[in-house]
Amino acid sequence: MNPEGISVVNPAEIKYQEILKSLKPEQKEIFTGLSKHEWFKKTSPELKLELAQLPEDHEGFLKDLVMRPDSLGGMKVERLAKLPRGNYALIPMFETENE
Repeated sequence: MNPEGISVVNPAEIKYQEILKSLKPEQKEIFTGLSKHEWFKKTSPELKLELAQLPEDHEGFLKDLVMRPDSLGGMKVERLAKLPRGNYALIPMFETENE
């Protein structure tokens, strides 16, 4: 909500929701799995949109994100913070905190 108490929807969130509706069943299953993670719920709409717009040949990467634990080695994953791209790889960067 903005200071006037009016609910404001991020354009990236609207586009993300539109893309989710158009995904193939296998892809919808992946995003259903992602949406169960608290860190994904806290991820920015812009990054969610970026994930939803990845080419189909990135399904393995997305499935890996679904399977990632929410905490590892005493670190709790808070949200996906960045998704830099290399020449041949995506490098998810997470915001974390000590448990």
